[in-house]
Amino acid sequence: MSISSPQAPHWFEKTVEYAFVMRHAPCLTCAVPLDGNHERAADAIFTLENTRWLLIEFKRKASDFSNEEDKFSCYDLAKEALSTAGEHLHFFVYGVLHQDSSQLELAAVRYWQQADTVSMNALLKTQGTDDLEIFWRYLKMLVNEKKSAREGGTGGLEYSLVAAVTEDGRIQTIASLAEVLSLTLIPSNDNTLEFRM
Repeated sequence: MSISSPQAPHWFEKTVEYAFVMRHAPCLTCAVPLDGNHERAADAIFTLENTRWLLIEFKRKASDFSNEEDKFSCYDLAKEALSTAGEHLHFFVYGVLHQDSSQLELAAVRYWQQADTVSMNALLKTQGTDDLEIFWRYLKMLVNEKKSAREGGTGGLEYSLVAAVTEDGRIQTIASLAEVLSLTLIPSNDNTLEFRM
């Protein structure tokens, strides 16, 4: 009878997403997970500390970044057009399993410039934008560069019934992604914040 050596744990893109939310929930004031046609923009949109908007594409590991290139009609042209605008807005977050432990660490890199990692602390404390016009313009340009938009795919940015999850766990249903960007935080009498459109 042979004894098998322990294998490294296998994790998924969803594992990375859940780890990000569970570890960093105190920094997140709103999460807009996207899927299907909506995911043309990214995996999720987050607001940080009530004011900064951030676009995240989750990946299982760094070697999966290249899969994103296939989503664009011409990746090199899209990168040239969007890398400056997305520098502080758009990131990959991925998992790294350290050999000496079974701890899955999260790492981040800029979506268009993947040479240098960005610490999770820096991502959550200094990245994103509070300028909704800049965020909206970047998001629209990004979606328009994707193949399905160029090939006459439907959906655009006017997604219906997208749900945002607020920091207190409430679901805020919105009629379009444009409305996500127009959410404002209103202080209430009990020192909490509410989203209003």
